[in-house]
Amino acid sequence: MLLPLMRAAVATSALRPVVNSINPTSGPATGGTKVTINGKNFTGNATVSFGSIAATWVTINSGTSITTTAPAGSGTVDVTVTTPGGTSNKNSADKFTYVPAPVVSSISPTSGPATGGTTVTINGSYLDGAISVYFGSPSQAAKIIYDSNTRITATSPGENPGTVRVHVTTTGGASDPNDNGQNDQYTYIAAPTVTGVTPNQGPLAGGTTVTITGANFISGNSTVYFGSSKASVGAVTSTSITAISPQEQVGTVDVTVTTPGGTSNKSSADYFTFLAAPTVTGVKPNQGPLAGGTTVTIAGTGFVSGNTTVYFGSIAATGVTVNSGTAITATAPAGSGTVDVTVTTKYGTSAANGSDKFSYITIAVYSDSKYSVPWGTGNPSTTAYVKCTGLTPGSLYTLEYEDPGNVVINKDTGCKAAADGTYEAAGFNLTSYTAAKYLGNWTVLLYSAGGSGQTGGSQNCTPQCTPVCSELLASTTFLVNTSNVPEFPAWFTGILVLGLCSGIYFWMRKRNQVRTA
Repeated sequence: MLLPLMRAAVATSALRPVVNSINPTSGPATGGTKVTINGKNFTGNATVSFGSIAATWVTINSGTSITTTAPAGSGTVDVTVTTPGGTSNKNSADKFTYVPAPVVSSISPTSGPATGGTTVTINGSYLDGAISVYFGSPSQAAKIIYDSNTRITATSPGENPGTVRVHVTTTGGASDPNDNGQNDQYTYIAAPTVTGVTPNQGPLAGGTTVTITGANFISGNSTVYFGSSKASVGAVTSTSITAISPQEQVGTVDVTVTTPGGTSNKSSADYFTFLAAPTVTGVKPNQGPLAGGTTVTIAGTGFVSGNTTVYFGSIAATGVTVNSGTAITATAPAGSGTVDVTVTTKYGTSAANGSDKFSYITIAVYSDSKYSVPWGTGNPSTTAYVKCTGLTPGSLYTLEYEDPGNVVINKDTGCKAAADGTYEAAGFNLTSYTAAKYLGNWTVLLYSAGGSGQTGGSQNCTPQCTPVCSELLASTTFLVNTSNVPEFPAWFTGILVLGLCSGIYFWMRKRNQVRTA
């Protein structure tokens, strides 16, 4: 009778366990979380329950500590300990929350450069408290910028080109890469490369059709820049792009291609040079006959061999030779007046300016001092009046008259061109020249400076010429005879003789031969 009473007393004296805290307080719904329970009155035969579900593995560390593994479950439950002394009372300190595994429903954008750095938004559910985000392998952890229950913003890490799955890990576990098809796929795109640009130069104004070769180009999603200027893009394959060069400044730039995979690295293989249109800074000689034929040297910049055209006004010159980037030789075409000499290359046309002028010179012989009746028309005249046009205003010239035997009979020096580029001679009286040797074609010659007697001559000027070299610029002829035919054609065309030293050159105009009584 005494022994049963003693056992009852011992059972009655066992104390109810108390749970003061648990760690951690949450875990995946699939269970398996190792949980430490802190409290008192834990005995060797204690059991642990998560809600109504018993834990399968329990270790009594001491009277105040138990380690156990959470079973599968859901929601928030009380973790209770049961011993011979009873079951711990439920309280706020014993709560354990089962966290559902995260679910990824979509990502945006779905691709980016293999170098990483793309800000990616991950949409889904149960995403708050994200521990990590992986793009592909666990070794490629992304930087988490923001998270909520339905969204995570992260920065993609670098990875090899290809498609990977995006995994999210929270307290509830890891998202299942197979639970939502392809919604969590992210594609790493290789950066484009440029290996060639053809042609590799063009005008500042743009408009050059350029073929860019390389790799990793994407049709419909490739942007081309020439330096900092965006180009118009045409056909695109994975290895070739056709683009139209934009307007740019003078110089060499890199042609780069940008795709979702990034921007091509710069190298000498992607160089494109924008070349300026040519400029004309000088024309020598800057005068010549109406009939053309004058060999002219054009000075300037931006001259290129091949496909170069020289214009005198609107008329193309012949015999164009590009001597260097700064010099061209061309033969003037027939023309009249004063025109601009322009140079056209594939990079543009030189702008007209005061240094590119070329004047066509005319020498006309008249029968009256008003310079209105051409020589030999109307009443016969014994005085020849000469008018030159196309001269340089303010410059001095010399007029010489040679008889049919090429003897200089008269010489007018200091002939100053008027502001309109003309000079009108006072007139040469032929009354004293009626002998037979004076009958025939007389010649009027136009020189710069001092005339045929000037040191240096017409074609043999040297730097030692003093004070200046005199150059034969133009000449024309008029007929003197004793017949009295009332009508003869009236105009002559001068022949320009080029000099090498004088800075003044002129055109002359050939007039039809006339007669005098």
